[in-house]
Formats: sequence, C-alpha cells, structure tokens
Amino acid sequence: MDAAERKEKYETQVGEIYRAIGKYCVSFEHVTHAMQFGITFLLHKGGLANQRLAQIMLAELTAYPLKSILQAIIGELAASSPDNQKICDKIFSRVGKLIEQRNDIMHSTLFVGWAGEQDTDFSQAGGSKPSRGKSGAGTKSSTYTAQDFDNFAKECQLVAGLIHRLWTCVHGDYQIAKNFVLRENGDVSVADS
Repeated sequence: MDAAERKEKYETQVGEIYRAIGKYCVSFEHVTHAMQFGITFLLHKGGLANQRLAQIMLAELTAYPLKSILQAIIGELAASSPDNQKICDKIFSRVGKLIEQRNDIMHSTLFVGWAGEQDTDFSQAGGSKPSRGKSGAGTKSSTYTAQDFDNFAKECQLVAGLIHRLWTCVHGDYQIAKNFVLRENGDVSVADS
C-alpha cells in the first residue's frame, strides 16, 4: 500500500468512526429528551399548569436523575399490575444500561485514528478510562469500531421509542400491557398497532 492509498484509507476509516460517534451522541440525547418530555407532560397531567416550571426543574439534570424521576412518576400515576411493572422494569433497566454504557464511552479518552507508521487498519478506536477500587488505581480499556457506535445508536433509538410510548400510555390512560410485548428472552418491544 503506497502513502496515498494509506492516507485515503485512514481518512475513510477514521471519518467513519467520527460519524458513528456523532450519531451515537445525538441518539443518546434523544433518550434524555424523551425522558424530559415524559416528565413534563406527566407533571402537567398531575396538575402542573405551567410547563415552564417543569423545564426549570429539569434544566441541567443528567440522564440518571431524569430516569429516576420519570420512573417514580410513572410508578405513582400508572396502575401497578404485575405485567405493567415487568414492562416498566425492563424499559428502565435498558435505560440504565444505556446510561452506564454512555458514561463508560464518553468519559473515556478515545484514541481515534491513532496509529503507527506501519499500520494500515484504522477501523478501531481505543478508549481508556481511569478507575479505582479496593486494590487501588486501574485503567478500564476498550476498543470500538464504527459498527459498535452504530449499534449503540440503534439501541438508543429503540429505547427512546419505548420511553415515548410508555409515558404516552400513562398520559393518555392507555393500558401499558396492551402497548408493549414482553418477549420470551426478556426484551420489551412496542406492540404492533
């Protein structure tokens, strides 16, 4: 591979990783947006007349507090049947996993395109994040491809849809169990309309 081919391959592969990271970041923010909207509309359903007050309360909150608030509001407003509870638990479990994954990735230092002079594959980005535990300091290392970030983005899109459907059910007094399917493998999906 000559220098021009190597440079073209580098730019293509590195560009693909950056594209996928951007898509992932935007998709994750759609999850937080779905939670913010759910909280706002459910507070309105509960009697809050001025939605701007909800916006003031939610401003600057990160994903974990939003998840906690929305989960509690839904628990308060939705009739708690075992099926409803299982569905809600599965959805909020997926949200929690997304938040943990996002924090691991975005709070790591990503090394996109870092390569030696002889390297010809630039399709992976390494990540490094300091850690600590009972035995002292450590480092959490990982490697990601553009496809990994695309898969993460797809999960964010699916979960944002689940959150929207969930709070819409509660807001509209629709039965949660009729709007979702609890799969044999434990996954939850939106029921076909």
